[in-house]
Amino acid sequence: MGIEKVRGLVKEPLDIKVASHYGCHLLKPSKVIGFENPFNAHSLEDIATAVGGVPVDYEERDLCCGLVLGSTHADGSMDLAHKKLSSAKDAKADAVIVTCPTCFLQFDTGQLRAGRKFQTRYDLPVLYFTQLIGLAAGFGEKDLGLHAHRIKVKSVLDLIEG
Repeated sequence: MGIEKVRGLVKEPLDIKVASHYGCHLLKPSKVIGFENPFNAHSLEDIATAVGGVPVDYEERDLCCGLVLGSTHADGSMDLAHKKLSSAKDAKADAVIVTCPTCFLQFDTGQLRAGRKFQTRYDLPVLYFTQLIGLAAGFGEKDLGLHAHRIKVKSVLDLIEG
């Protein structure tokens, strides 16, 4: 589709701070996938910028979401989620964007489990990058399925509406 086409869809620039999470399988193994350099990926930040968002750099950007680890080591899975979400929150992200349904599940539903384990609230909405584009293109919460998220996106919608 291309960044220029994405930019052309924007009706209202979003003006939110976005932490990008690529997920392991979009970028790795890089010799097989051939999409982007996994240690210098930028496509999600490019999309966020194209729709008016502000990409945030955060310490644990390249860390795995950890959901698959949960099948054998639930504590380790929650540790990874906690590190990732805390890092994005510390960087002042308003939302996390993802490409992968597994990562979405970990950061949306898993955010509640990690919060219980670490006795904290992240309150960090998680959006697919396509939902981010949809918001900028003027689609509503119901159109994009945002009402079904466990971590409510009201804070993001409030920022967008100004």
